[in-house]
Amino acid sequence: MRAKRNAILFGLAALSAFVSSGSTAQVMGGGMLQPPTDPRRLTETGDPSLSRGDQNPSQKQPPRMSPRVNDAMKAVLAAAGQRDWTTAKAKLAEARTIPNPSAFDTFEIDTAAAFVAVNTGDFPGGLASYKKAIASPFFATAQTSAQQSLTLKNAIILANAASDFSGAIAFGAKLAAIGPVDDATSIMLAMAYFGNRDYATAKSLAQKTIDAAIAAGAKPSADAIEIVTKSSANLR
Repeated sequence: MRAKRNAILFGLAALSAFVSSGSTAQVMGGGMLQPPTDPRRLTETGDPSLSRGDQNPSQKQPPRMSPRVNDAMKAVLAAAGQRDWTTAKAKLAEARTIPNPSAFDTFEIDTAAAFVAVNTGDFPGGLASYKKAIASPFFATAQTSAQQSLTLKNAIILANAASDFSGAIAFGAKLAAIGPVDDATSIMLAMAYFGNRDYATAKSLAQKTIDAAIAAGAKPSADAIEIVTKSSANLR
């Protein structure tokens, strides 16, 4: 199906836009601390509970990486900012060897790993890291809605490219829970439903994007038209 090939091409274009938008720290997640020039002591930038007891446990603190992971992730951030992916991958590997990581450490490492993998063309690795990050409870609490949406959209793209259509559909459900789904992503989800042989849903999603384009005086997506045509044929 040409739509599947186009899905991959669209995915690469979307991923290119993804890696060039926003700061590396924003893409990596909400727990990236200040750069190394921060004048505060390490125990103030890391997780305070790791260096001293919580003096007021009733006061909830935002999650922070442990000091050693924080240092490694700063190095990942610096290397990624320079597009030095060899160093970024090495520092990620180093971060993964640090013993006794907290759940938040693991979440930030997985988020950064997805970013680095996508930038280095390791799409299977990127998808695997996205899945881990999205499954973490910190995904909903440590990232903004915009960050969550961006992550889920790229996870949909990578899942479709890997023919993991059920995974793409699951990511789409999470995305819809955050807010309205744009037409480009709706087409990606229509492709996922088509690949999953849910032709009625695939046709419905694709048709809605066609109707919206016509209403706006724009040309409908060729992929959407093809999905509607082939879904209709399979529904007969």
